[in-house]
Amino acid sequence: MKTKLLGVFISSLLCVGVAEARFYIGVEGGYLRNLSQFENKIYHYSINLTPNGPVQENKRVNLRENGVVGNLVLGTEHFIQSQYFGWRWGIFGGYGISWGKVESRKTQLNTIHYGFNTDFLVNFLVEEKLTSGFFVGVEYAITDLNPKKQSVMGLTYTVNNVSTDVYVGNKIVAQDAFLRAGFSTLVNKNHRVEVMAKIPMAKTINSKHYDYEDVLNNTTQIKVDDTFIFTYQNIQALVSYKYVF
Repeated sequence: MKTKLLGVFISSLLCVGVAEARFYIGVEGGYLRNLSQFENKIYHYSINLTPNGPVQENKRVNLRENGVVGNLVLGTEHFIQSQYFGWRWGIFGGYGISWGKVESRKTQLNTIHYGFNTDFLVNFLVEEKLTSGFFVGVEYAITDLNPKKQSVMGLTYTVNNVSTDVYVGNKIVAQDAFLRAGFSTLVNKNHRVEVMAKIPMAKTINSKHYDYEDVLNNTTQIKVDDTFIFTYQNIQALVSYKYVF
């Protein structure tokens, strides 16, 4: 019986939500901070050249870039009849540009963003021509990183006259997951204005590994075990306008 009542309740909410669904289209833009890091983990051992032990090196280079981003957004929002609670889903696409410096060299990163998101909305003020509240949600985005001049980290290894390039760079396609939160106000039933933050929940990691070992008479003569890693994430603080039909 309880299961049936719960099913009826959920179905009623869904029906009300569908009845109150409204399409929106809009723009959002603001501050973009790109957070990138290069890291290497190097282990070199040679029985002849380093009799006192292996050569180990761990190096990190942080690349911080500040800029702007703008997106076109569209989707639908759904409120129950009281207008106090609702949810929405949307898709977006846009462009960002940022500038920074790494090891005294100036950098510029162009980014193309697209993806989808969903939010849960709560209004604390509901009037005929004005509603205001907050929202929290999640977002999945694909970000195409196109640096003006690519930054790389790695080495070229040569064994038996065969060379192998092992490098990572910041020209990649990243997959990002964000926590979204902000404040939202709807004026005259059609004009929605928002401020929000997008906080990363995960990093995109691009790594390359190289290992080589030369053994003679059961004794390691040379051993190489190197890893190069590039990680990326970004933070956004935005202002948004949506026209709700």
